[in-house]
Amino acid sequence: SWKAQPPYNWQPLAPGKGLGVVTPPLDQDVFIAGPSSVDLYLKSNMKNTDIQVTLTEVRPDGKETYVQNGWLRASHRKLDKKASTPYNPVQTWLKKDGAPLKKRKFNYERIQIFPVAHVFRAGSRIRLNIQAPGGDRTIWNFQTIEKGKTRNTIGLGGVIPSKLVLPVIPGQTAQ
Repeated sequence: SWKAQPPYNWQPLAPGKGLGVVTPPLDQDVFIAGPSSVDLYLKSNMKNTDIQVTLTEVRPDGKETYVQNGWLRASHRKLDKKASTPYNPVQTWLKKDGAPLKKRKFNYERIQIFPVAHVFRAGSRIRLNIQAPGGDRTIWNFQTIEKGKTRNTIGLGGVIPSKLVLPVIPGQTAQ
């Protein structure tokens, strides 16, 4: 993992194994610094599920650059409201706050994408993948509860749609 070019096995999302969304090409550079948040509505056929979100930059030449990941076990979704911000959801991580997902209903989840500083260049697109954790890092130690029988649905519309919240630093560009 610490090599200049680590041996990633980065694969496109397999059909039916995740959700990938990509923006139109950016009109200008977008500089982010800090943690980000993926706020989504999740429905699952299981009482609990693990979710991974991955942020990448898709350049005009089609090459894709990994930017950062975040993970959440859905039952750990309760937020510490005082510590959380629009960019940085902070879960309580208290055993007493753990809760199974509501059956056949969308459950609100906020997943932190770990802090990063990155410039998405004009002409590039921002991609967000949502999937089960695993397999796309050079070292992988996440012990998922996934056994291959989970079916998750992400709500993309409605009164309050799922969204990506980035810590954009206005006026900054790549130089």
